[in-house]
Amino acid sequence: GIPSLGVKINSDKSRVNYPMTLKNPDTGRMEAVSACKNFFFPWCGLLIDTRTCEIRLDHQRFSGLQATDTVLIHRAGNEGLNLKKKMKDFVRPRCC
Repeated sequence: GIPSLGVKINSDKSRVNYPMTLKNPDTGRMEAVSACKNFFFPWCGLLIDTRTCEIRLDHQRFSGLQATDTVLIHRAGNEGLNLKKKMKDFVRPRCC
């Protein structure tokens, strides 16, 4: 972060894929930064494998939600094509 600009890093949302400690500007103490679990780096609803760069959907993030709460598919006889388009639209801005 940049304290002089009032910019602060949210440690609850920050992750690294290796062991790391940083000085907490509020307490002055060294604290461990949260590490990724099982080599997967969470980002925008996706999991990136830090060893292979494979990208997966973060199913745990959507745990407990109904599919109807997250995707709207219009029923016009081509639901499969619409779902394919929705999936591409979801992934494309996160990967390009």
